[in-house]
Amino acid sequence: PLPVWMRRAMLATAVMNLLGALTFTPWGAPIRALARMPEGTHPLYLGVIAIFILSFGGAYLWCGLTGRADPLFVTLAAVGWTGWWFLIAAAKERAIEAWLAARREVGWVAEASVVSVGGFPYRIDTTLTGLELSNPQGGWSWTAPDFRLLTLAYQPNHMIAVWPKEQ
Repeated sequence: PLPVWMRRAMLATAVMNLLGALTFTPWGAPIRALARMPEGTHPLYLGVIAIFILSFGGAYLWCGLTGRADPLFVTLAAVGWTGWWFLIAAAKERAIEAWLAARREVGWVAEASVVSVGGFPYRIDTTLTGLELSNPQGGWSWTAPDFRLLTLAYQPNHMIAVWPKEQ
């Protein structure tokens, strides 16, 4: 069993998580503005974060009320993180495919023979193999055997571009 001080800490943390989850709901926009969080974030992203924080709040509440720390935390964290990673990885792959398609619609040559995503659990590494970009109106073209975009799973808007040695 958990000591009394730990149970109280768990209950207090459950309340903080409830308020934290509220921050990422549509009604939490004033709180996000006060905290100077970026504006214009996709609602799905906010919803996933709210559910993740609320889930942990429920686990803290459960542990605080029952007085035991179950494997619930490990399971919840593993399932939540795995879901988050696959959600972000799929969104990144779709965004790249959409960007290539949008370039083709305006007359570019924009092809990648393979778009692959990996890096689980901490990174989302996207590799575009056989990349060919050409803007006939601008008079330029670029090809690369591979081009990589590296992202940390917990910071999906910060990307590192890895350019190939030969282009």
